[in-house]
Amino acid sequence: MSCEDMPSFPEAILKMEDFLRHLDKPTKIEWIFQDDATGYKRQMWIRLPVPITNVNIARSMYEVGVECGLGVQINAIRLSCDTVYCYIWFPADETDAEYAMISGFKLSVRNPLLLAHEVHSRFLWHRYSRP
Repeated sequence: MSCEDMPSFPEAILKMEDFLRHLDKPTKIEWIFQDDATGYKRQMWIRLPVPITNVNIARSMYEVGVECGLGVQINAIRLSCDTVYCYIWFPADETDAEYAMISGFKLSVRNPLLLAHEVHSRFLWHRYSRP
């Protein structure tokens, strides 16, 4: 799939929302990155509020992935009552693309899509995010 055939970032979001709707999941998307989530006692904890700059970072990552020409994937990994938490991934090289079976635009929803544990307290975040 060439760069011209890839959906724009807003179109990609609409496709993900349609995909989530088809799966009877919430269609509100929040973009998360490594600093926003942590594992603690086999659970995923997400720090809230998610920075408002995350959508711009996600857009930039998506555009870099499109420019690389190896494919871009939007992944849904957790949900809350009204939100699905997603991230952007693209392969680093052709070998990664082959292993991921990606050559264009791909949507992925973890199955089962587990509930996120949302952390609103800075104190609790520091407790959960320690190694």
